[in-house]
Amino acid sequence: MAKPNKRDKIDLFLKLSIAVMFITGFLIFMYPFVVDSINNYIDQQRLEEVQDKMEARSEAEKKKRLDKLEKENKKLKTIIPGAGSFDDPFESSLQGTKSPKKEYYEKHMIGAIFIPKIKVSLPVYDETNDFLLDKGATVLQGTSFPVGGKGTHSVITGHTGLPEKKLFTDLELLKKKDKFYLHIEGKKLAYQVDRIKIVKPDKFDALKIELDRDLVTLLTCTPYGVNSHRLLVTGHRISYPVEAAEKIKETEKYHRRRVYYLVAGCLLFALIFGYFVWRKIILYQSKKRNYNFVFYLYENGEPLPGVRALLTQKRDVVRIDGKLVHTVSDAYGKIEFKQIPGGVYRVETENGLSVKGKVWRLKDKKFKILSHRSYKNIKQKIKHFIIESKVS
Repeated sequence: MAKPNKRDKIDLFLKLSIAVMFITGFLIFMYPFVVDSINNYIDQQRLEEVQDKMEARSEAEKKKRLDKLEKENKKLKTIIPGAGSFDDPFESSLQGTKSPKKEYYEKHMIGAIFIPKIKVSLPVYDETNDFLLDKGATVLQGTSFPVGGKGTHSVITGHTGLPEKKLFTDLELLKKKDKFYLHIEGKKLAYQVDRIKIVKPDKFDALKIELDRDLVTLLTCTPYGVNSHRLLVTGHRISYPVEAAEKIKETEKYHRRRVYYLVAGCLLFALIFGYFVWRKIILYQSKKRNYNFVFYLYENGEPLPGVRALLTQKRDVVRIDGKLVHTVSDAYGKIEFKQIPGGVYRVETENGLSVKGKVWRLKDKKFKILSHRSYKNIKQKIKHFIIESKVS
């Protein structure tokens, strides 16, 4: 019985090492996509859960909460337009502070923002800090709450470039006339982009309230990975369009489909990788056993006797004890090589056929014959492989 030689062991080791390096690289490459998709999916579930709770509130409670936000906005109207200043929302830090519980986020959540153009569907929180910025979009302190009304200018901030979440990463893709939607304390609002600016972190003049205008500005860091400036995307209030509901629904569905597709893709990749490793191990182990390489050669439905055949492996002829391993088809067209060590071989015939065979399962007695376009491979019930030649 044959045994794998040192070269076979090195070959197996190299192939498995390459496979491990490949899958490691693949996992590193896929990490941000998978984590972002999973986080978005989880956030969508939480967002829907909290929105359901908000919708379940009585009309009186909804009005009370909305009135409170509108009252805060009226206070801002008393400030002389153009006066006041804003702190950069991305400069604050709560490092070292213990991460809050679920109730904290529910307490500060006032609604949701939807940007169909870039598939954004995020919770909106009533203030800006590190914890809330990591979970969604936040209202910048000192600006109006996004409940609409003339003489209001709400600034909603969101992170760009987080490895585990996209959030406002694609905000730079928005163009003038694109729309975004806000659902705040039961009130639905729509805005159309009319101004896009890039400013330094200390230049926030564009965020001031403008009399008789209902504005919302989306704010994030730019450029990606550098974050030296701030991107301001400002929209003015428009009538809530009929098609908004469908676009929002499609945005929410997108995040579900995305995670399903990614999970399915990763599982498929894992199966393919596992199959590859399994095949390599099978081929290596098969070299410790011997198998018969046998098939029947036919042409025009009749057996082909007297056809010489040569056994090859990796484009080299196979030799045993220094002699070529060859045979001739018998009266039934049978070509057989007995007790050959497992692996992958080819039989080259003098009439131009190249028949490939490999060990499929360790317990098999024969090599499995693989089909090829140059011949027809017919597997009969008696488990004989008949090769119908297409070569004249």
